[in-house]
Amino acid sequence: MRQELPISDYLSLKPEMESGGGIMIIRAVVIGVGRSGSRFLRAAQYIDPAIGKIEIVGVSDIDSEKLNALLGTGIRLEQDFKKILSDTPSDLIVIAVTDGAHYEILKYIKENSIGFKKIICEKPIVTKDEHCQFVRSAFDDDQIYVSFVERYSLAVSKLKKYIDVNNRNVDSATFVWSKYRVKDSRPTVGVISEITHPVDLACYLGAIREDNNFQIHFSCTRESDFVRGGGLRPETIMACAEFEGGMLLSGTSSYVQSERNRTMEFLLTNEFSKVVEVAVLRLDSPKWDDDHLSIFRVGDNSPCLETSYSTSSIKFGSRRYIEKICLFLEDVISDIDGEGSKALPTKSQALLVQNIVNQFEKGVVIRRRVFSEGNHASNGGEIHHLYELANLIKYGVSTEMTDDWGDQY
Repeated sequence: MRQELPISDYLSLKPEMESGGGIMIIRAVVIGVGRSGSRFLRAAQYIDPAIGKIEIVGVSDIDSEKLNALLGTGIRLEQDFKKILSDTPSDLIVIAVTDGAHYEILKYIKENSIGFKKIICEKPIVTKDEHCQFVRSAFDDDQIYVSFVERYSLAVSKLKKYIDVNNRNVDSATFVWSKYRVKDSRPTVGVISEITHPVDLACYLGAIREDNNFQIHFSCTRESDFVRGGGLRPETIMACAEFEGGMLLSGTSSYVQSERNRTMEFLLTNEFSKVVEVAVLRLDSPKWDDDHLSIFRVGDNSPCLETSYSTSSIKFGSRRYIEKICLFLEDVISDIDGEGSKALPTKSQALLVQNIVNQFEKGVVIRRRVFSEGNHASNGGEIHHLYELANLIKYGVSTEMTDDWGDQY
């Protein structure tokens, strides 16, 4: 019997159990077990059994220390992702390596006819224009889903429902999407990866499709030596774009702000194209999955609160700090069973986001070497979490995880 997800009235319904009362088991391989891949491994242990079960059958990472932390779990471990993909049959492939390596893996999957039902790829899907063209032609739209998990915030779902039920349109979206990654140990292509989140949310809530035209009004990128090792990478982007139909998108994203800030504001219009509400989203503040929505009516002197909604990571119990990724994975499982929701971020939507970001990069570039060498961040915490994950996989979800997962990503 179908039933609603207990934590939201606005997400998709659970699929029916397989005939005979069995649980649908999805075999998955995870390529890359840094901070992102670790979150996938952890979330896989907490999938609602009424939807299915994810069985991790293979893990690949170039770091042997990370693989050693997972010994004894019964999972096949390989440093070479090609061996995992070629020799470990799976339904779901999770690509969680550093941004610049996505293309090589997707190309290998296509050229070697690797079998799968779905691919989950960390954002951005690929970066270069020619790589985008390859992905566009090589895969069907619903074969790849990109982990824009902020779509699965219950605050975002509430806003999407409000827009749909009240026949609102998004006139403009502004954002500040920043965090501190100075001398971080993780390799990065820069803040062009981070800015994909607010761009995706704006396109999702504003109903922008890949075939919608857009123009860039301005963009400015600052490159600096904030990264570990001192190479120049994009650390801050300020940009403004306008889409077919009139929606404006503007804001700034940075990797050199003192704290995490994920704020978006939307001007909502009625059927007469008049702005009637201002919607404010504040996500992952102060911890991951602590999300807030406020919708204000436009008033004469100041906006008047129409409605508000908040989620707390504490509410999610064992799924604390991973609720959104759990909902995303459950939706992918449902989609394998033919019941996925419209929230799933498809390949074409990810390529739309990347096209916008690539155009942002073509604006003015300022290059400065301004950071001292400082102390490099350690990846010791990642190894510690992997040992915890190994115990979780071996001994089940009764094993407690430490609370510091809330600040690790």
